[in-house]
Amino acid sequence: MNGRERLIAAAGGMAVDRKPIIAWPMPNSDSDAYVTCSHEPGACPDGALKLAAVANPFGQALKAGVDIRSAFEEDPVEGATILDGLVALTEAEVQFALKHGFDGVFYLVYGARAGHTTPMEYGGHYLERDREILSGIAGAQFNLVFVLGGEDAYLDFVSDLPAHAFGWDSVASGVSVAQIRAMRPGLLATNSPDADIELRFGLADVAEHLESEIQNPKSQIPVAHAL
Repeated sequence: MNGRERLIAAAGGMAVDRKPIIAWPMPNSDSDAYVTCSHEPGACPDGALKLAAVANPFGQALKAGVDIRSAFEEDPVEGATILDGLVALTEAEVQFALKHGFDGVFYLVYGARAGHTTPMEYGGHYLERDREILSGIAGAQFNLVFVLGGEDAYLDFVSDLPAHAFGWDSVASGVSVAQIRAMRPGLLATNSPDADIELRFGLADVAEHLESEIQNPKSQIPVAHAL
């Protein structure tokens, strides 16, 4: 099996020859998937599953320097209008990727953590928008949701987001595979030997790295690739 076949088979509940590996955001030659920005496709190695790393609407706000939280506090109607625009940006990135040869998306969930929102704020403003976007691309070959955060991540809130695989940082969050498996069925992807898909970050704190990178457009997040 090559990487693409392995991950698609796993998503379909079929037997695979070994546990799939996704190395991201730092490259690793053992990776079964090639993860990169949709507008910087690069050269996907033969046999690799090609995923577009796409930030959710809250991540789009971070990227654009938009204080969406304050916008909602000052004027909920204006906040909702701004959020609609951010949703449109995420949807456009997703559709661009799927129309240009990507097998699916590596959907980055920013905002579902205490450092960004309260549980009420995230659940009230952002959760259902993430769900709508992901539901709209359920027909893709392979989608993975990755929740950024450590011990402050609202993993219970987002555990039912629709995707072929659900990812998080088990070490930073202190949340085990068994705990997430009690919340949702399907493939679980994290940096634990108990995961269905092994995530290899190559970084001590992937959330801190990505949140720093997304707010600094001069610095590009490295792509992960497979050979």
